[in-house]
Amino acid sequence: ESRLLPVFKDQALESAYRDSLMLTRRGLIRTGLILAALLFLLVEPIARYFVPGEIPQIDQAARWIVHIPAVLLTLVIFQVSRNYALVERTLLTCLAAILLSNAALMWLAGDGDRTFYAIASIQIMLFGFMLIGLRFRQAFVCILLCFGLTASAGFLAEVLLNTRDALTSAYVTPLLVFFGLAFSAYMLDISSRTVFIVNLERNRELAKRLALERERRQWLKVGSDYLNHEIKNALLGISSSLGLISRRNVDTSLA
Repeated sequence: ESRLLPVFKDQALESAYRDSLMLTRRGLIRTGLILAALLFLLVEPIARYFVPGEIPQIDQAARWIVHIPAVLLTLVIFQVSRNYALVERTLLTCLAAILLSNAALMWLAGDGDRTFYAIASIQIMLFGFMLIGLRFRQAFVCILLCFGLTASAGFLAEVLLNTRDALTSAYVTPLLVFFGLAFSAYMLDISSRTVFIVNLERNRELAKRLALERERRQWLKVGSDYLNHEIKNALLGISSSLGLISRRNVDTSLA
């Protein structure tokens, strides 16, 4: 296993781990997607009603054109497909779409709204690392690329516009949280892979024991059948001898 970005060197083992992850965390993934859908459908509009944004039309368009369709489509594919490679690619695409859309909103928003979108970025990163059961390497690369693209573009815009005071709330804070979440997700993935290997070895050992037990029972059955056959032959011989002896005794008494 590579320790920098944890991944099994054996591709078949890595695929088995991905499938196991999707199976064991199925309830968590479904719950995460449903919560994300409810967040975009209900919670965010209510929050925006009480705290109006500076770009309400663009915010609403992003929510209905990108966020909600991406989450609902991902939920449908997750429910109907057992192709876990496709499911994982769909989850990553959904995560990237929401991150980039949120970044675009951050670029377009004024200083007052940037904190709101910075918090949203943290929520999306939490969603990607913890709530949808992705392997750490895939989630880390996806979030890092999206966040790196948006942060670098935002940093350039801030420098050009000479509004550097907004950098801390808009980019630095989410970046620090990103590394904190990434470290937690990394340790969780290492632990999950260790448990997967332990269970795999345990299952292999159990399979060997079951195979040995089946083989032992098969040999016992063969042995018992052989003994049964030999005992029957011996009893048949004894029965025949006893029959001959009794017949001879009867003939002797008649004579």
